[in-house]
Amino acid sequence: MKRLLVLLLIIPSVSFSQNEMDIDTLKFNFSEVVQVDRMNAKTLYSNAKLFIANAFVSAKNVTQLDDENSNTIVVKGLFTLPLKDLPYGFSYMKNFTTTFKLQIQTKDNKFKYIMSDFIVKGNAVYDEADLSSSYKPQKSEINKNAHKKLWISMKTSAYDFVTVFIGNLKNEMTKKSDF
Repeated sequence: MKRLLVLLLIIPSVSFSQNEMDIDTLKFNFSEVVQVDRMNAKTLYSNAKLFIANAFVSAKNVTQLDDENSNTIVVKGLFTLPLKDLPYGFSYMKNFTTTFKLQIQTKDNKFKYIMSDFIVKGNAVYDEADLSSSYKPQKSEINKNAHKKLWISMKTSAYDFVTVFIGNLKNEMTKKSDF
């Protein structure tokens, strides 16, 4: 009985500790196959096009591939996000811009998305930096702790945005039209 009690107390703590995430080492490559009951590939493909039209200012400008035969859409987009909890010395940085690639492929009763290639653009400190990488101090940096906090702030903001974006994508993809 004691062993069972000990196991019941240990297992939740082990499971919880595995869910902790180090945002600095997080790889920005999100993909998933989502099952959708009773929706054919063409309907899912149409939902993907509608999502892209609503999610971006110009779906036409961001769409790199739109292949109706293979039910595949590839989008290269960007987002600009505010920075929060900025370290001392970086208060002039209010936001940052990141480009990304989104691929959506549909089949009967399922779709797959891949969101990857997150590259920081136009940032005086981290221009062309890949958000999948960990913080790497530069020789010219005076305050490495402040730079690391800035990098983690950027990754945290991007991660929060991507989580909501993917939630919206899944929601729109699984909508069944009654029209």
